[in-house]
Amino acid sequence: MHFAYHMKKALAFVLRKYSSFKLRPPLRNYAGRWSRKLAPPGITYVDVNVRGLKFPLCVDTNSNVGYRLFYYSEFEPGETRVIGSILSAGDVFVDVGANVGYYTVLGAKLVGLNGEVHAFEPSPDSIELLKKSVEASGLSNIFVNEIGLFDRKAELPIFLSSKNIGSNSFAEVAEQKGSAPAKVITLDAYVKEHKLDRIDVIKMDIESAEFAALQGMKETLQKFHPKMLIEINPERLAAMGSSAEELMKLLESFGYSSKLICKN
Repeated sequence: MHFAYHMKKALAFVLRKYSSFKLRPPLRNYAGRWSRKLAPPGITYVDVNVRGLKFPLCVDTNSNVGYRLFYYSEFEPGETRVIGSILSAGDVFVDVGANVGYYTVLGAKLVGLNGEVHAFEPSPDSIELLKKSVEASGLSNIFVNEIGLFDRKAELPIFLSSKNIGSNSFAEVAEQKGSAPAKVITLDAYVKEHKLDRIDVIKMDIESAEFAALQGMKETLQKFHPKMLIEINPERLAAMGSSAEELMKLLESFGYSSKLICKN
């Protein structure tokens, strides 16, 4: 990417850092606002650099994922470290809630050409960015699925956030701009249809539907027992009629134990 992009990114990074802890109000607020203005508006490509693994992603800088990738070239450092530690060359990785493809492309680089990544994303706002990110990566071991994972095959409304495409959800969201139809299936059905003979790692961040998705992958989990990284948002789970406690009990019934990676 050209020189001006990197200069803007460097300046935005400095302003962001100082707006966080170096300046006093109102200068802190002023620096924070200007750091946001320096990001390219709307949809653009950003350079990602995760421990020496470099790749472009197509993002919306108005979203949480997009502007953080523009500033820091990395997203969710705690979760990123976990993915880096549990994925190995040749693994089959399932990215549930792929969004713009950060973990999808990172995972594809980690598993290498002998591995596979199966990405699931039902949100119309995210899927086009995901496809562009995968295309820009030039990787051939990624399989993009424009569907969500749930406890059954169906078509459900997905509610679209006007603030952050990463917050689109099967449960109604605050400041929503409407909804769109989305197809969902079970992972068990997908595994059978595509004749997968292994799954090593699953990452799941699907804004309220985690419990339902787990119910739809019982056979897969019992057969392959993959490692899993799951975001748990009690408020969002409650909006879909489940809870963090129920989710943990369900995992235990599949033979899993768990530990907290980070709390946000």
